[in-house]
Amino acid sequence: MIKSPVELSGICGNQSQFLYVSRIIAQPHDQPHAILLTGPEHVGKRFGLYQILHSIPKQSSLDFLSLTPAEEKSTIGVDQIRELQADISRRPLSGKYWVLIDDAALLTEESANALLKVLEEPRTNCSFFLITNSTERIPQTIRSRCLAIQFLPVATDEIAHWLRTINVSAGTARIIAAAAQGRPGIAFQYSSEPSSLSEWEERGRALCALMGEPIHARLQTVQTLLPAKSSTAVTRLIIEQWLGIIRDILLIQHHQRARINIYAEATLESLSARISRGRILNLARTLTRAFDMSDMPLQSKVLLENCVLSI
Repeated sequence: MIKSPVELSGICGNQSQFLYVSRIIAQPHDQPHAILLTGPEHVGKRFGLYQILHSIPKQSSLDFLSLTPAEEKSTIGVDQIRELQADISRRPLSGKYWVLIDDAALLTEESANALLKVLEEPRTNCSFFLITNSTERIPQTIRSRCLAIQFLPVATDEIAHWLRTINVSAGTARIIAAAAQGRPGIAFQYSSEPSSLSEWEERGRALCALMGEPIHARLQTVQTLLPAKSSTAVTRLIIEQWLGIIRDILLIQHHQRARINIYAEATLESLSARISRGRILNLARTLTRAFDMSDMPLQSKVLLENCVLSI
């Protein structure tokens, strides 16, 4: 049996996927030229892969090459792929180059075509790892030349147990694990930055309160939650959190307990009794449409105001 080159106990969730990756890396021959790590954001793809690669015995750190958008750019350009080609044409210091492209969905059409040419002429001294949470945005021609490994959200209990191993109290671990919604990366952020967890809870309470307010107060809450010049990412974060609240209300209406916003169970119980299931479902549909439209050149405030008017 081929052993993993790294101890995986510090990685939360997706153990079988990471063990598979580590065994592939441990094989001296017949390694796939490119591996595509896919799955939702913050489920640990990046963190686990870095841990595995940086624990390879006798591997020089200079042989790790990473591609991300250049400074002040939002995409990975073709010039970066050309520089990469020049780098891997030289002899590596420790036998092999490991190239990480993060996030591969940020390749432009031109840079994707340049990368395809590299993948079509595989080198024995180089392996590629493409990381993404948007597989559909990567050209099929590139995907077809990669071994794809799917990473999944992690069970809440597993995240809570992992948090306990890094000295998070049982009560806080329970709240954070629920809030993370299957994403260890979010759980780690909340555990290491308590202020970010407090902000999440405060925003959640504001969204809950908004649902019981008159229209003028709802619109004022939108102004508070979404200051001028807020980014698309902030809008999507608010909508995603609001959808989590809606999910919990629907669960309570079906005689189950809240699973995400457990810090506000009493408030959610009250909302579930006051707002009909039909209105909740209508709001869920409106929020989902707003989330899908949030990447379009629309004012974020208008999207959220449309949502609050639909309650």
